[in-house]
Amino acid sequence: MARTASIPSADAQELGRLLLAVMQGIEFLAKTDMDGSALLQIGQAALKQLSRH
Repeated sequence: MARTASIPSADAQELGRLLLAVMQGIEFLAKTDMDGSALLQIGQAALKQLSRH
């Protein structure tokens, strides 16, 4: 059985919010027919937010 690392609840909540934002960004791109470069910009912005914490 694989072992998983323990994530503090505050970090888990932040990760959950980040994943939700990325999923919403992907859904937005699909609905608006934007290209992949927009998704890259969303990902880069998300990484900047994570690096501030």
